[in-house]
Amino acid sequence: MSFVRIWIHLIWTTKQRQHYIPSDLKPKLLTHIKENAEEKGIHIDFMNCTHDHIHLLLSLEPEQNISKCVMLIKGESAHWINSNHMLNTYFEWQNEYM
Repeated sequence: MSFVRIWIHLIWTTKQRQHYIPSDLKPKLLTHIKENAEEKGIHIDFMNCTHDHIHLLLSLEPEQNISKCVMLIKGESAHWINSNHMLNTYFEWQNEYM
């Protein structure tokens, strides 16, 4: 029997590093991302964000794909913010992630 643990530290920013994440949105956003990831079988060990970027520490199963997990978390969270009118402006994440 073997044991595999894959840890990924992800960082991505808001579009053009705009301060799109006000302090009142931060806890709602983090809770939503955590719940959404759990529904999709993605384990987030730790996460935090500031006004213009987010850090996540993921634990992936060997069959999980990094880019697919990021798409499911990142894209969905922007859609959630915009469809629930959480801001007075259109929210976008930067295209890249590290």
